[in-house]
Amino acid sequence: MGVPHYVNLFDYVLNEILILGDLEHKNIVKMIEVIDDSGNSDDGITHSPLYMVLEFAGKGESLNWNPATKKFEHPLKKAYTEDEIRKMMQNAANGLSYCQLTSALHRYHAQRHQTSKHFGRR
Repeated sequence: MGVPHYVNLFDYVLNEILILGDLEHKNIVKMIEVIDDSGNSDDGITHSPLYMVLEFAGKGESLNWNPATKKFEHPLKKAYTEDEIRKMMQNAANGLSYCQLTSALHRYHAQRHQTSKHFGRR
């Protein structure tokens, strides 16, 4: 299986959507649906809006970006406890392990490498 070559950014986005659509794990936000709103674009081809409907994350974001300090911060401006950090890291590791087992990371990194070469970034 060769590394895919993307002609344009839209193909790259579609591949990302396909990878995310294949993932089903309790520690990964589930993609419910993708809506192609090409009927509302100016030319119908190059500026087709895509909307991704994702699973509701009831506990909210775990970190917010603060542009003033250029750091991620707790949404409630408090420090996480050691137990909270341990649980977050376990959940992230479980999600990444699942991606590894399903080859999602291999597909993702292979296509990212090819796209980076195609767009001149490395």
